[in-house]
Amino acid sequence: MSARDLEIKEMNNGDTALHTAAIAGNIQAAQVMVEKNPNFPQIRNRNGWIPLSSAAYCSSYKQKEMMEYLLSVTKHNNRSPFYGRAGGELICTITRAGCHGIAKKLIEEYPNLATDKDKHGICALEIYGGTDTDVDLPVSPPISREGTDLPTIRGRKSTMNKFLSFTYFTEVPGSKKVYKKKLMHKQALDLVKCICEQISEVSYSEISEILTSTKILSKAITSGTVEVVAECIQTFPDLVWFKMNKLNLFEIAIEERHERIFNLVCEMDEVKKTFVYLRDETSGNTILHLAAKLAPPAQLNSVSCVALQMQRELQWYKEVEKISLPINKVIRNKDGKIPQALFREQHKELVRKGGDWMKGTAESCMLVATLIATVVSATAFTVPGGNYESGSNNKGIPIFLHEASFMVFAVTDSLALFSSITSVRMFLSILTSRFREEYFLESLPRRLMIGLATLFFSIITIMVAFSATLAIAIGPKFGWFPIPLAVMACVPITLFAFLHFHLFSEIAWSTYRPVLFRRHKMLY
Repeated sequence: MSARDLEIKEMNNGDTALHTAAIAGNIQAAQVMVEKNPNFPQIRNRNGWIPLSSAAYCSSYKQKEMMEYLLSVTKHNNRSPFYGRAGGELICTITRAGCHGIAKKLIEEYPNLATDKDKHGICALEIYGGTDTDVDLPVSPPISREGTDLPTIRGRKSTMNKFLSFTYFTEVPGSKKVYKKKLMHKQALDLVKCICEQISEVSYSEISEILTSTKILSKAITSGTVEVVAECIQTFPDLVWFKMNKLNLFEIAIEERHERIFNLVCEMDEVKKTFVYLRDETSGNTILHLAAKLAPPAQLNSVSCVALQMQRELQWYKEVEKISLPINKVIRNKDGKIPQALFREQHKELVRKGGDWMKGTAESCMLVATLIATVVSATAFTVPGGNYESGSNNKGIPIFLHEASFMVFAVTDSLALFSSITSVRMFLSILTSRFREEYFLESLPRRLMIGLATLFFSIITIMVAFSATLAIAIGPKFGWFPIPLAVMACVPITLFAFLHFHLFSEIAWSTYRPVLFRRHKMLY
């Protein structure tokens, strides 16, 4: 075929053979065609896409290699694909595909792509701002040029993160996926910094127009992408004062329940002191009224059970109350409601559902604890092996009193009785509780944890007591019997732990973990 013939387009989308090769990731075919017709990478289909755009749209490992190759042969000439609406479409498509490294290279080479928009009026930073980042990595923005001191956002450096720096870790089964996810996240953060650096080169008015005419900041706050918020404030510190849907970013962070952004603003002391005075002109709400509102469904559903959802809501309210003005507790909004009254009204249904969940859990567990208490108390009066009969000097004394197995039985049977009764008492206190809002903060979760812990301990001890009883009765004839007996006794214990440990650990983590919010100075 001649070079001219290669440019023939198919009937539907107007794709050339290079578009098809780009979609399929066939680099060898692409190289042969481009060598024959160097203008091939510039030809657009009916959607206005060049082959590079088609490769980005069908992104996979093969397409990433293809994109890198096509990027090297696509030219920046007349009707450049790296400028204007075409450039915006290209950079947004590559960003959506998760090819952050390639996007960063493009923006470094063509700075205009940092602000160019696609046909929907969206730029690359706005796309990333709407992405919920679920992998914590350290980000440390420096002090702003405008004088606003931004705090350091420290990611949690776990042992896993340290191992990721070693090449051999990627050879561990299942670790490659984790490594790639971490690497992609880091590249995304580098891309955000690169875009913000390019935006910072333009004038103050242009920065204001770019960041306020788009939904970059509101999307980042809503999705909790704190890195984008930090970088945007770093680029243009006055963004903290801008209103989005009549609310500033601090108020949106409270309303949307994003603690990382809340912490970020709270560490900017001068800004925080000003925010606590603010009051919405339309509704008359203070920041404490915003904390009193029910969280969005997405945030509520991020917590597994209803009782812990109510606990999280209380934690938010108490934290905002801590930094709020004392007078805010009694200020009424336009509906005539103080924050506490608004909180009770908004969370009435959640309190009811949380109470029902607590009662149902307590009733089920108390039934098991009561059965255990009944069994072990009866066993204490009918000890294994029996007692010496009348007429003996040892009348009434257990026959196997001096056996080690009997002592194991006696101790574990007693412990099972005490722990099961404690468990019954804890679950009974939950059933008779008044289920007021503040009880969900610590009182009810603590009782449930103690009840579950003592119930689990009573199950362990009753299984040990039962095994000791069988060892006393059968052990003298079958010396090997205690070994399989011990293995079988572990089965119900393991099953109970497997089925209920998640609930116990979640309650403990939510109640006693290092606080959800950083320690903030009380202003008053």
